[in-house]
Amino acid sequence: MPVKPIPYGLDDYNLLIKDGCAYIDKTMYIHLLELAGYYNTFLRPRRFGKSLFASTLGYYYDINEIDNFDLLFSNTYIGQNPTSKKNAYYILKFNFSGIRAKSPEVMFESFTRKIYDALRAFCISYHLDITLEMSSPEAQLSHFFTEFHACRQTGLVKSDAKIYVIIDEYDHFANELLSSNYEAFENAITRDGFVRVWYEVLKEVSGTIVERIFITGVSPMTLDSLTSGFNISLNFSMDRDFNEMMGFTRTEVEQLIQETIIPEDLPVGLMDTLTEHYNGYCFSEDGKERVFNSDMVLYYLKHYQRHHEPPRTLLNRSAVSDYGKLKGLILFETPQDNVKTLEEIVLTGYTTTEALDDFVIGQEFEEGHFKALLFYLGLLTIKEAGADGVRLQIPNEVMKGLYLKFIKNIITGEMKHALKTDQIKEAMHQLGYENSCEKLIILTEDLLHALSNRNSIGFDEKHVKLVMFTYARMSELYTLKSEYEALKKYADLIFMPQNDTSELAIQMFEFKYIKKSDESEETIAAALAEAEKQLMEYSSAEEFLGKNITCWAIVFVGDKCVERVNVYVGRE
Repeated sequence: MPVKPIPYGLDDYNLLIKDGCAYIDKTMYIHLLELAGYYNTFLRPRRFGKSLFASTLGYYYDINEIDNFDLLFSNTYIGQNPTSKKNAYYILKFNFSGIRAKSPEVMFESFTRKIYDALRAFCISYHLDITLEMSSPEAQLSHFFTEFHACRQTGLVKSDAKIYVIIDEYDHFANELLSSNYEAFENAITRDGFVRVWYEVLKEVSGTIVERIFITGVSPMTLDSLTSGFNISLNFSMDRDFNEMMGFTRTEVEQLIQETIIPEDLPVGLMDTLTEHYNGYCFSEDGKERVFNSDMVLYYLKHYQRHHEPPRTLLNRSAVSDYGKLKGLILFETPQDNVKTLEEIVLTGYTTTEALDDFVIGQEFEEGHFKALLFYLGLLTIKEAGADGVRLQIPNEVMKGLYLKFIKNIITGEMKHALKTDQIKEAMHQLGYENSCEKLIILTEDLLHALSNRNSIGFDEKHVKLVMFTYARMSELYTLKSEYEALKKYADLIFMPQNDTSELAIQMFEFKYIKKSDESEETIAAALAEAEKQLMEYSSAEEFLGKNITCWAIVFVGDKCVERVNVYVGRE
């Protein structure tokens, strides 16, 4: 059977089906959304398939596509189990991802043009002679609905014709403005801003001209303010029935591999690789299954299908650019506290918060809000729910790498400390191929010295680990494990060779930190002995038996390494 094209970057359902691309059927959720309500909001991180799903909804409900229904949906769940509302609506689509928000004036102009273009596309699609006005966004929308109502009365459309409004990426421009110009955000989106008033117009016709609305976005931060004039929408983002609506389940990824990769080209351990780097997301406290980042899976398989080898980088450039733009939101409101939270998450891999859906712009921004924001951005995901709140964790290895990029950029930006990339790679090469961590320790001391000069920092052992973790992550030789569990205990850092057949040894580090005020020969000797003992215990775990492993006991006093011992573990 010939392999199917991989629709990486494609969000037009019609084109995807007509070109015979591999497709993961999510149409069973169309029926669930109908049952859920008439006005639905659904949030997911960037690049999880929201735009493709919005496109699928459009083609399913569009009266223009009634003759194409079998062609588009015969092989899908909804095609074989259609609802009474199929091909029943005029589809009015807005996509706010392209709105420029460099200034309030630019955003107003861009938003106004976006509304005009969407209304014009509607008129062209349904051959309606409606005169549009290039006026304010709310005036445009109000005038359009008045004209559409007139078309119902004159018979140009059926007297009971209804519109289904689809708004994709509702918050894209708002988030950009929120992180860069809060005053402009308030003037445009809160209070009596033009965006809020635009939604009020939409609400006025809901139930009469507009019967259904579907809104997608990333974060709820702007949801209350931006749609406060439109408070009829229900947010199903964390409903367990919709946990797997975006992203791919394990079964769905296996289906993709089967349809797109020739069996003889199938690499050993492909599913394990995809799982480690792209899986792990759960969006409901009662979610039944974890899902993969769909865009990243398609990116990896597309490269493998074309070149018969994995991509050099596990995160594509466009996604890197997307996450890079998040820095403004991550440093929103309480930057110093947010950075401390990031540091803790990098080193422990998890955190706990009380609630994930309590966002109202204007209220005090607290630590819990920041953690929830990381969840909605896809940088954290639900691990489990407990009596003390929701436990969140880093979803996968790719997200761990992004955290370290944020930390690295914050360090270099705030302290004006240039990280020496070539020296870092040289130090990691020395560790891997010469079994020496001397250069890595020297670089660590250099950055720790810069860190220790920050008056706001409470310097301790975690910063030693954080610096070395950040440096090691800049190398492609190893996969990093922080607080790795072995025999129900946790090793500080473990560097796993990227390639299982690599000649490189596993590098295990145990750090001890002593304040300068507590420094003595006795405290140093005791710390070193404890580190050596722990390494002996960790390395005896079953998963390390028969493995090439090097163990390092490291003791720091302040920003200086006073002991660096290669521990012989004596295993066979």
